[in-house]
Amino acid sequence: MLSPGQIHQQVVRLTADLVGLSLCNHQNFPSLRDLGHGIKEVGLGVKSNMSVALKNVSYRDVYDELERTKTYNLRMLDGALIQMMYRFNNEEIEAHRLAFFPSPYLEGNRSRSQKILARLAIYRVRSPHGYATSFTLRDLGSHAA
Repeated sequence: MLSPGQIHQQVVRLTADLVGLSLCNHQNFPSLRDLGHGIKEVGLGVKSNMSVALKNVSYRDVYDELERTKTYNLRMLDGALIQMMYRFNNEEIEAHRLAFFPSPYLEGNRSRSQKILARLAIYRVRSPHGYATSFTLRDLGSHAA
């Protein structure tokens, strides 16, 4: 099992690699916080309030609030938001959140977004840090509205 520090470093490296490849146009590098009593969190580098994603509001309103408050690790070139968060209890993963929020504003430009997703679906990142990450994204455009 990977430790909180190792997970933190992997998210840092992945973020740096995606920035270096110009696949995202804004990022929040992750933080590693010790909350005491054996609880550690790998989370966003900004203070976040995730409750908006749990409310009974439209997807567009959820997306707008996450984007406005920068509650994401990565904002991709097509506007998609990616979140990667982990909570550890005594060095074991207790909870995690890996979320992808496609931009709701690509409806008028669907062919461009499909081309981007198709490229990402077959893109393989080779990291100088010795790991490879395969993107296996499917066409998520239909879920944006």
